[in-house]
Amino acid sequence: MNKNLLIAFVFLTLKCFSQNTGPGGVGNATDLSVWLNASSISVSNGSNINSWGDISGNNNNFTQSSAPLKPIFTETSSIGGKPAVQFYSDHLVSSSISSLNTSNQSWFLVHNFSNPSVQVLFRSSYTSGSSSSLASSQLLGIYSSNTDGIKQYVRASNGNIKANTQTTISGSHISSSVWSSTTLSSFTDNTLVSNISTGSVSPSGHNLICLGANSTTPSDNFLPYIGQIAEFILFNTDLNNAQRIIVNNYLSSKYSISIGDDKYSFDTNHGYEVTGVGREDISNQHLNSRGSGIIQAQANSLDNSDYFFWGHDNGNLTSTSSGIPSTFPSTTGKILERQWRVNETGESGDLTITVDLTGIGFGAESDYKLLIDSDGDFTSGATVIDGSYNSNLVTFTVLSSEFSNGDYFTIGNTSIEIKSISSGNWTTSSVWDCSCEPTLANDVTIESGHNISVSSSAAVNNLTVTGTLSLANLIDVEGNITNNGTITNSSGARIFVGGNWNNNSSSSNFTAGDSVTFDGTANPSTITGNTDWGILTLNNTNGVTISSGNQNVFEKLNIKNGALTTGGLIILKSNQNGTAQMDNIETGSVSGNITIERYLDLTARDGWREVTSPLQGSTLQDWQQDGVIFSGFTGSDYPIYSFISAYTYNEPSANGVAADGWTSPTNITNPVSATNGHRVYFDSLAYTLTTSGTPNTGTQTINVTQNGGGGNTDQQNGWNLIGNPYPCTIDWSKLSSGDRNNIENSIWIFNQTSGNYGVWNGSSGTLGVDNKIASSQAFWVHATGNTGSVTFNEEDKIIDDKAFIKSFQMTKEIKIRLSGNINSYYDEVAIKRLDSATSSFDYKYDLLKLFTDIPDYAPSLYSIIDDSLFVSVNCINKNNNTEVVFNAEPGDSAQGNYNLDFIIPELFMQGGCLFLTDLQLDSIIDLRQNNSYSFTTNDSINPRFKLNIFRDYDVNVVGSSCYSSNDGQVNISGDSIIGSTFDLFDSIGTLINSQIANSSIIYFNGLFPNNYTISSDLNNTCNNNISNVEVQSPNPIISNFSMNKDTIYLGFQPAQLQLTNLSLGYTNSDWNFGDNYYSNETHPVHFYSDTGLFDVALSVVDSNFINCTSIFEKAVLVVDSSSITALEEKNDEININFSNSNLNINSLKNINSLTINIYNTLGQIIYNNNLSDLGLGNHIIHLPIKAEKLYFANVIINEKIYTIKFYMSD
Repeated sequence: MNKNLLIAFVFLTLKCFSQNTGPGGVGNATDLSVWLNASSISVSNGSNINSWGDISGNNNNFTQSSAPLKPIFTETSSIGGKPAVQFYSDHLVSSSISSLNTSNQSWFLVHNFSNPSVQVLFRSSYTSGSSSSLASSQLLGIYSSNTDGIKQYVRASNGNIKANTQTTISGSHISSSVWSSTTLSSFTDNTLVSNISTGSVSPSGHNLICLGANSTTPSDNFLPYIGQIAEFILFNTDLNNAQRIIVNNYLSSKYSISIGDDKYSFDTNHGYEVTGVGREDISNQHLNSRGSGIIQAQANSLDNSDYFFWGHDNGNLTSTSSGIPSTFPSTTGKILERQWRVNETGESGDLTITVDLTGIGFGAESDYKLLIDSDGDFTSGATVIDGSYNSNLVTFTVLSSEFSNGDYFTIGNTSIEIKSISSGNWTTSSVWDCSCEPTLANDVTIESGHNISVSSSAAVNNLTVTGTLSLANLIDVEGNITNNGTITNSSGARIFVGGNWNNNSSSSNFTAGDSVTFDGTANPSTITGNTDWGILTLNNTNGVTISSGNQNVFEKLNIKNGALTTGGLIILKSNQNGTAQMDNIETGSVSGNITIERYLDLTARDGWREVTSPLQGSTLQDWQQDGVIFSGFTGSDYPIYSFISAYTYNEPSANGVAADGWTSPTNITNPVSATNGHRVYFDSLAYTLTTSGTPNTGTQTINVTQNGGGGNTDQQNGWNLIGNPYPCTIDWSKLSSGDRNNIENSIWIFNQTSGNYGVWNGSSGTLGVDNKIASSQAFWVHATGNTGSVTFNEEDKIIDDKAFIKSFQMTKEIKIRLSGNINSYYDEVAIKRLDSATSSFDYKYDLLKLFTDIPDYAPSLYSIIDDSLFVSVNCINKNNNTEVVFNAEPGDSAQGNYNLDFIIPELFMQGGCLFLTDLQLDSIIDLRQNNSYSFTTNDSINPRFKLNIFRDYDVNVVGSSCYSSNDGQVNISGDSIIGSTFDLFDSIGTLINSQIANSSIIYFNGLFPNNYTISSDLNNTCNNNISNVEVQSPNPIISNFSMNKDTIYLGFQPAQLQLTNLSLGYTNSDWNFGDNYYSNETHPVHFYSDTGLFDVALSVVDSNFINCTSIFEKAVLVVDSSSITALEEKNDEININFSNSNLNINSLKNINSLTINIYNTLGQIIYNNNLSDLGLGNHIIHLPIKAEKLYFANVIINEKIYTIKFYMSD
């Protein structure tokens, strides 16, 4: 061919195929009045026929109600072995067909008979058109005579028969005629018999067509036909020569009847539904054909005598993965089982070809391919042509050089789409339409009504959920997730998304440790639809945009890379179960507002709380809208009330009196920010404070002052109420000395339960205050110079759902707690022993007392240093006997009975003793015997109490460095121990070691974690010669992980290994994939580029114990998939296994053909065997392989491939 050939295979609806669906692709329901095809008859062989259905689309059915006159259906006739109707003095009759009231008609009759008598094959009857009613009732048709043969006729207007006669009547033939108004041209087997002039005839009032007789009444000139008819076609138009040739070629191929001008040469194997386009000359052409098959072709231009025909092999209209091109995906690539073959006469020119795949689609609509091959083997050498998809239409352009006479073609699909066909586990191949496990190369759809569970890690390209996805592990989605159904999760489920998140369902909720990470690299991601997230991580350098729907984050929003464009739709949720955090923003950023919530359960007691907002643009009005009742200022709920329910603190206003720094708001629209915390009175309710605005990100600096110049010992000036600037807990201990300019390294936080301020100085705390400052928490710092500042950085954040301070747990210092029976308020002082502490005020160690703001009710407990400084934490020298003076003041309106409770760590008492003196009553209490003291506060002296601490020696314990290691230590120090003997016993009383102290310190080394007892003969002040100690160890660190597969395949699909870290007790992990690639991600995904056996090693460590490491290894095998297909799971019909050098095949169905290919791990074939006709049952095939190695067996049974992996051992 020299011309370009344009071929488009288009997938259309039936409506689009209303053109030229007639025989051979000629005609449609408009110009095709009757089409009787015996192949469409559905009765059983040898049965009488009540009706022969018309398939033209007009329902002009031929019927017979009289039992004796019903013809017989024969399934295998004398006409090419195809179905036909056998007539024996019987007939079928149509009703009136108005479209036949025309003198332009064409007919084709496929028949077989040998009786030379006068017989009528068909007769068409009219009311008028010829000279008499009798002539009109027999206006046209086909009959035979006993002398002349077959006659095709039309009666002239004068009643005379105008017939063309073919003398040959025996055997199978195609009798056809074209009546063009005044001329009747008749053909036998597409060879012209003759042309005859009929004159002008005007048929009208069509009555019926009688098929198989001249009359509908046997007694009235019946002339019955004795023979077979396979097909009867009647057009209400005069076909042109090209159309007539096409119909004849269709019938010739179908019934194996030789014809003149045969245009199709491949009847033997591809003779089904032969269809064509062609041209004889400008007046005789047919450029659009579909026929009864699924292929339609339209020629844009043909030269004279050019034809293009196609027919098929009657293969199933189902898809198969067998015989696909090597470039197709091995697990999802498919082609139709049916093949077509083309016959080109001359040059076809440009063609447009359409394919109707209604009900037989087998892949993504955009991935259908046209395959053209010269030998019908599409696995290699085939031309694969991409299509252009639009709605249900796919168009292919084929150049003239790509289609030649005799070529084969079919339709393929390279779709990576896999759909569920039942419920089950993701890794179970039988739940998918590909009978395989989806991989990263596939688009996956979970169909409605199906529940697919993911219990081990999985990976896909795009994921659509219409049914239910039950996620209990990791799934990596490289493309988009679209949820139209339900996604359920168990704790710890993880999803990685490379593309977009489209949630069109309300059933997509991620909570309780579940995480979704957007980790795309090529394009930005978008999120649409309301979704509840547990941990939402953004790690796409191109950014993530929220385009619609409320995005409720319940645990953590982690912005690692890229810009988050919020659209104002991100909500950090807070409830009784916890508060969501915005984690350290690494190289990412936030654009737009977010909403944060802070749940406060204040049902136990109304009162003052100190709070802030981490968002820009927040006001008191935000909290008012959440139900907080304000009073005493403009815009408040009760502006004329004298009680002012909110304050900020302005340090310069204190001017020597700390209480004078409180400042009331001027309006409800006053801003709320971290630069100035708020003290707000709350009723005893549960609140969810909600604010919206731009979150504070990056470095945040808050300026502070001390307007008095007293420095670090100024108890009235320098107090600044500020707030946590981030929507996340921060760790005060992470601030460097440079971040704290002219302030103490301490924070004070109001404890709403105790009514007092707790304090933390970096190592010691009271009233539950530690290094963690909750989101929205306001707190105090103490400036030590006229100006100072606090600088916070993203790195100061920690993911710890820190609660607002309202209760506390004791720590390892001596804690003295004061509480009474008048109310539930209390206070606390800490006593800590340090080597470098003095009896005077030690800056950075001793912490000033920040007195309660409700002195009428809450008691105050404080230690006194240098007779004038009141402290909450008093550090004493650990090497000296010490006297600590402290005072216990009740609330001004809460005089009564009070208790002092001493919480003393066990080692604090080892080698020493403590005595409490009530200076008012002059009573002494040995705190080793009783750690609680009761007293009455009326008319108490100040100070009221003294604590004497005597030290004979210290016992220090050093835990083992790692779990169960024997490097623990106990040391005993003190000048008084010299010359004394110390014995160390384990928990069952066995003597471990005994030493005489020759210096002021002795060591017991090499100890396992255990409980020990120390006894001595030392005669000491406190008479305390027995001590119990515990050598502790860190929690165990156990490395462990799982892999999605122990064998992965390198080839068309990525050799992807998905790893899930199952380790315990670790903080950091390091992966070695065995191919010189490494990772420190928690759950990495790794791609291998080479085949081989690789050891994957995971080393984990706790950063607090860097010498404690645990390593775990597993092997993964990477094999070449070009020859080894993916492992096939067992099914109910065929079971394949390997044992004792034998391949065992147990089959419940007949094995017609069996091919065994054995491959090594490099994909090289080392053994081949072909067997046939094995039948069903158990078959044992010995494999002559001796090497001790891992092998793969591809077992091909009846063209289906099964693969097993086995190890051959001598």
